[in-house]
Amino acid sequence: MGKFNRFLLLLWIALSCIAGANAQSSEKKSRGEMRKEIAEFKMKYLAQEMDLKDNQIEQFKELYSKMNLEKRKAFATAMKFERKLRTDKDATEADYEAAAKAMDEAKIKDHDIDKKYDTQFAKFLTAKQRFKMKKAEEDFRKKVEQMHRDKKGKGAKRSSGAK
Repeated sequence: MGKFNRFLLLLWIALSCIAGANAQSSEKKSRGEMRKEIAEFKMKYLAQEMDLKDNQIEQFKELYSKMNLEKRKAFATAMKFERKLRTDKDATEADYEAAAKAMDEAKIKDHDIDKKYDTQFAKFLTAKQRFKMKKAEEDFRKKVEQMHRDKKGKGAKRSSGAK
């Protein structure tokens, strides 16, 4: 379960993103459907990276899903402000202040949620598995961001010419 499996996993992510983009043009997948697919894939990735035993997987998926739902709710207000700022060309300093404050509060809630759920994960995961979970979450986030940058940057790289 080494680097080759990780490579296959990342390849699957890339293919899913491409297929998702193509499917959107014909089927118009909802954000909810896409979020669900990504969440399922992330769950499998985490379980693999954490070396979960069969008897831990369902319990992990259930608790991790609850945690993610809480985190999404915590960031909902901040994301609302961010969307408003993206579309409002006449945003005021007060709008930006409110958005910054909402993001700070969401980050604090996110940290509190992590602490709360870490104690619950500790009931059935080893310290090593919890550590691997945090590392795998970060790796997953970085890979998704990299794929997003690569996808956005393809057109720009071609037109920018040689260095």
